[in-house]
Amino acid sequence: MDEATVMTFCEALPELRRTALADPDEAAEVEAVAEAVREGRGDPVVVGDLATRLGVRLDGGRGDSGSYVTVPGLAGGGGGIVRYRCPRGTCSRSEDPTASVSAPRCAVWGAELRRVRY
Repeated sequence: MDEATVMTFCEALPELRRTALADPDEAAEVEAVAEAVREGRGDPVVVGDLATRLGVRLDGGRGDSGSYVTVPGLAGGGGGIVRYRCPRGTCSRSEDPTASVSAPRCAVWGAELRRVRY
């Protein structure tokens, strides 16, 4: 799986798990797919089919992950932007800090996203 597909799966995994709770077979399938992704053998077709069957959108309703533009003439300093990134660097997931959560969690790796200062 490519980086973008891993990121998309990571973002959708909590909803896939919630949706599959009612059916033990579906819950086991979600966990098997998550394990395959963790081991680097995830199949984007299997992930897409699973999400479609469970009625979960894989893009999380987002169309663009966003980015920052560098301002010419400004450089140095300690960096004023804090982002949370994939804990293992497997995907390009990037989250803004929020007041409601100490650090977002990666559903694939079961770990907090790492804090990065830009």
